[in-house]
Amino acid sequence: MRGHWGTKWNSHQFRLGSDASCTFETAWTHPGPIIEALSRQHPQLVLEVSYADEDIGINAGRYSIKNGKWFDAGWVLDGSREAYEIAFALWGGEEDYRWDGALHHYVYDDD
Repeated sequence: MRGHWGTKWNSHQFRLGSDASCTFETAWTHPGPIIEALSRQHPQLVLEVSYADEDIGINAGRYSIKNGKWFDAGWVLDGSREAYEIAFALWGGEEDYRWDGALHHYVYDDD
């Protein structure tokens, strides 16, 4: 399946929202090839994509794509505030972290 999705396995935990959004999980990486293929199949639509690994704050980003062309690319730096906040929006878990203004990053709150 890696040849089609760009990931280790097929997707799972697919959910379709009432606002025409959908979410799903894949193994290892963002499934760029399938997003591009879907975009080409529906060239009139602008797809807004957000992604993040379950390893909170790592491999996260957001972008728009239309007719297979990526624009407004939003790859973010691993460990950055934005990477954490994208992950929180997708996975939750913000209650386990706190922003440390002095260090300028999120730290795990083990209290």
